[in-house]
This record gives sequence, C-alpha cells and structure tokens, in this order.
Amino acid sequence: MSKVFLFVLFLSLFLFFPFQEAQAHFTEIDGSISVTMHVDPNDNPKPGKQANLYFLVVDKAKKFSLNKCNCVVTINEKDKQIFKQKVIDRKNAHATIWGTYQPFVFPKNDLYHIVLSGKPVSQNTFQPFSVSWDFRVDPHNPGIVDDDEDKKQPSDIQTLLSALVVVIVGVVFIGIFIKKQVFVSD
Repeated sequence: MSKVFLFVLFLSLFLFFPFQEAQAHFTEIDGSISVTMHVDPNDNPKPGKQANLYFLVVDKAKKFSLNKCNCVVTINEKDKQIFKQKVIDRKNAHATIWGTYQPFVFPKNDLYHIVLSGKPVSQNTFQPFSVSWDFRVDPHNPGIVDDDEDKKQPSDIQTLLSALVVVIVGVVFIGIFIKKQVFVSD
C-alpha cells in the first residue's frame, strides 16, 4: 500500500508542478529564414561588460549567405534606439556552430528589443527577413521575455489528469483511514 501511495504522490507532484523549459538559444522564423540567437555569457550578460550576440541564420531554400546580405542588428531600450550596426562575417577564434557575432555592452539592467533584419545585396538570392527578440538583462530573471507566458493555460488533458490524481489520492487516503478504523474496531 505504501508503494501505491508513493507512486500516486510522485505522479501528483509531476502533474501539478510541470517542469520549466530551459532555453539557451532563441529561434525566430520569418518565411524560409530561421535565426537563432544566443547571448554570451550564458544568456545572462552583465551591464557595463561586453556581451556577444551570436546569430545562426538558416535558410530552408539554402540561398542565404552572410557575405551576400545587408544584415543589420538594432537594439532598442524603451522605444529608444541605442545601437544599430551592419552585421559582418566575424571569424571566431574557437570552433563554433555560430555564423557570426556582434559585440555589445548592455548599459544597465533593463528590457531590450533586439532586431536582426536582412536584405540580399543582389536580387533573387534569398528572401528579405526581419526577426526580433525581447531580451531582459537582469541577474535574477535573465533572457528572453515571452509575451505569451502569462496567457498560457493548462491543457484539457493536464487538467483532467490532475483531477484524476486528486480523486485517486482521495480514495487512497479514505481507504487507509477506513482500513485503520476497521482494525482499530476489532
């Protein structure tokens, strides 16, 4: 009986406390172009110290080349543009999967809007694109800000399973209580 109780307890904890999805790379898509961004160090930059914004651009049509792109990274803080620069092909000294990086110093703990846009230098090479991220610089809650986070509701299946676990736990507790009462009465 104690094994059943422990299993039900574990199952209920698993359902009521879903695991948070950890992300270290943030992908946005515009048409056939997907761009993954990573902010070094560890997606938790310190204000006043250099960070590197790494970008990996993947084109499903396989036409994209950074050397054939007029790619620009723009960073806004509270609707004020604080940085805009053409992205160039930087060769990293260490072996890496990243296509390029842009050094940047975040001035303070705040929410920043980072935009990477690209237009082909010559026509008919790849589709123009623009992707963006809301990135928080804050040692207590760093990283991408998900606007849909507050709107997420538990799925119907999760709600149904949670209710089922509550009923099972209730039945188990009632069964244990009745079993103890029967043995105490005898």
